[in-house]
Amino acid sequence: MTTGGGQLETETGPLAAGTVIYSYDSSRRRTSRSVNSAGTFGAIFDVASRATELSAGVLGSTSVGYVPNTGRISTLTHGNGELTQLAYLGNTGDHRLSQISHFKPTGGGGYATLSRFEYAYDAAGQVTAWTQWAQTGRPRLRLPTRSSMMRRID
Repeated sequence: MTTGGGQLETETGPLAAGTVIYSYDSSRRRTSRSVNSAGTFGAIFDVASRATELSAGVLGSTSVGYVPNTGRISTLTHGNGELTQLAYLGNTGDHRLSQISHFKPTGGGGYATLSRFEYAYDAAGQVTAWTQWAQTGRPRLRLPTRSSMMRRID
């Protein structure tokens, strides 16, 4: 069945518990999806149509922060208090993703690093290396990507 605006409102699958119900806001963005056996999944949007709050039933919610005036995600604050931060290269790096860091709360408002990943690129924008950092602050694993290895063979 569809809404008056032509958007999918409900769908029923072949299983007995296979009904999915969708809800939309006035801007025709899907704000929730309810699956009768798995709970409701939803989103809240800002004026730029970016999802700022995501909810996933029993899994909890996640708040999403963005780099100002862009669609690039800068932070994810999870319902369990863990935090994910994303960093990007500047203009000369075409704003490509440079780092993802995951933190856990330590109490008293502080955070401890769980993991960190860094990315290196060539001039064409291909990932040339991926580095995983240990909690000690030392590289744990650094892998060249398949594309950078292939270029070395050539």
